[in-house]
Amino acid sequence: MSSGAALPAPLRPRPVPGRALTVALLVYGVAVALVVGGVLARTSLVHVKLMSDRTLILQQTTQVFRSGGPPLLACAKPYQGPAFDLQRDCRPAGVTDDQGIYLYLPLLGAVIGSSDPLLLLKWLFILLFVPLLAGYPLLFRRISGSTTAGVVAPLLVCWFFSFFRFLDIYWVTAWCLLATLPVLALLLRRERLGPSGVAVLMAICIVGGVATSIRNHAGLPILVAALGVAIVRLRGHRRMALIIALLALNFVPSTGALTLARHLRDSETGVALGSGEATTHPFWHPAYLGLGYLPNHYAITWDDSVAAAAVERERPGTRYLSPAYESTLKTLYWRIVEHDPWLVARTYIVKAWVTIADSWRDFGLSLLVLPVALLGARRNRRDALLVVPALALGFIPPVMAMPYREYEIGWLGALAVLVLFCATWTVARAASVCSKLAADRGVAPPRQVAGEIAARLQATDWPRARRATALGALVGLAAILVVVANRTGGGEMQILGRAQSSPLAAPLPAKSLLDWSFAGAVPDGWAVQQRVRVASSPSQVIFQVPRDTSPYIVTGPQVEVRAGWYRLELDGEVLKGGLEVRVGTGAPPEQQPIVRLWNGVAAPGKRPGVDFKLAADGSVQLLLVAWSPELAWSPWLPATDVALRSIRVVPL
Repeated sequence: MSSGAALPAPLRPRPVPGRALTVALLVYGVAVALVVGGVLARTSLVHVKLMSDRTLILQQTTQVFRSGGPPLLACAKPYQGPAFDLQRDCRPAGVTDDQGIYLYLPLLGAVIGSSDPLLLLKWLFILLFVPLLAGYPLLFRRISGSTTAGVVAPLLVCWFFSFFRFLDIYWVTAWCLLATLPVLALLLRRERLGPSGVAVLMAICIVGGVATSIRNHAGLPILVAALGVAIVRLRGHRRMALIIALLALNFVPSTGALTLARHLRDSETGVALGSGEATTHPFWHPAYLGLGYLPNHYAITWDDSVAAAAVERERPGTRYLSPAYESTLKTLYWRIVEHDPWLVARTYIVKAWVTIADSWRDFGLSLLVLPVALLGARRNRRDALLVVPALALGFIPPVMAMPYREYEIGWLGALAVLVLFCATWTVARAASVCSKLAADRGVAPPRQVAGEIAARLQATDWPRARRATALGALVGLAAILVVVANRTGGGEMQILGRAQSSPLAAPLPAKSLLDWSFAGAVPDGWAVQQRVRVASSPSQVIFQVPRDTSPYIVTGPQVEVRAGWYRLELDGEVLKGGLEVRVGTGAPPEQQPIVRLWNGVAAPGKRPGVDFKLAADGSVQLLLVAWSPELAWSPWLPATDVALRSIRVVPL
């Protein structure tokens, strides 16, 4: 192909593929769905994550519903059984939580005959996710005009969306985006919306409302995108009527259906069980605790009891998670913003930094398809605009609360949909070039095929200077993402570990009750655990704990100590990972964490020291274990290196 030859015009997608091709794509999609569904069905319930409180209430709610009771009612004893008392044994389900899951899972449990919340959540995920794979080949064939793009679409979905599988109820946010945004992209490519298009828009808003009832605001990005399609593709009174209808349909499952379910429950029980209680997830509670992501002098950490104690100090007697509780936390939040704006700004900047780094670690080089596709045809950028509300709204929870995977699901789901769009657009362009070369010239040399594909991928309706500037900016952004991902290291674990480390203070001048020196060797009476390597020097001992081993490092001797207040001071530093010092009392010792220290936390002349109380005389034993704020629930932790010089216990 000569340098002056014009590039072939982009192939327009067929409005409707042939019947044989349609059947073939549907059969292929069903086959992929059955394979993926079989793999998910064989997944052990150990991998299904659900909060313990939700698990208990869902189990009780399902048992009540299967026994003929009303919805949204959780009872500790069999409903209407012997010695059953409604006021004593029952409570409203989902108070201060998003209540949709407490309505839908019992319905599913009645159908399949199970009251196990983990099993029901697993099958709800399968029933909602797997059918998407069956329809994606035909859907993306219609969007991109490429059969090849339709074939790879369900495979890309399994790759890009593997991050949210069975993750409590939070996966609903990503599923909602995956189920609706491709359909909206197809509707946006139409010149006008006919009756079928209007019906599909209405169905999409209902799906968004159902998602919002399970996870607060999960369907809000879909509602915004659907309203945008209606505004662009309709005119006059029809547009205004459809906008009102879409808002109403989104409201029905998210608020109307749950209100009706609560009314049925109260009517059947004769008691207004949920009167005065919140019916959705609180906002100011996580927003206030989110200010504790970094070390701060307000003593805020990511712990529910911290917010509860702050409210109790400000307004004693306030009920936990009540409207008055939320109002008090709102006041405390804005008070901190007013008096310490730099702390708030720095906290949000760091959390945004970690959120972006996490997205790079999840998607990596696959993000490079974004500039290739978005600098192409105008319709690609127009379709990408549908994802913008989801990206913007999904970025808020991890920044306002914590950049944990549960809060990042909306952001990562929106980014995954955008990458999916761009990847299928890129595949469609590459496939069209290969098809044209094969039709015009037979089998072309690989170098020529690669050159044609690169030329088509770079084809855009932008001026050359503007294209070069945009491409340079996107490449620069990719470089920044690489630096961010490398600099943040362990992401939220790195920063949260430092935030949860014990405070540093100057050593107390008082005489020690217990004092162990680790200069040159491990003190007598201390037992080093198996697989822990020890390296001694004249001033300290370095303990090296291998990866994937028991977290216990070294345990001290049991000593008799009188009741009272004491301070434990540790002279040393953590070279890798984290360290937790526990005080064990009794036989066998009941362990209480006292000191926590993360690598990189140090200050000249200061040591981590924490006060603790012994309620009665007895034996005391110190235990040093590897610690990680992100994996505290696990018996296996990452590799840890600790250098110790001395440990002492000082009476107060």
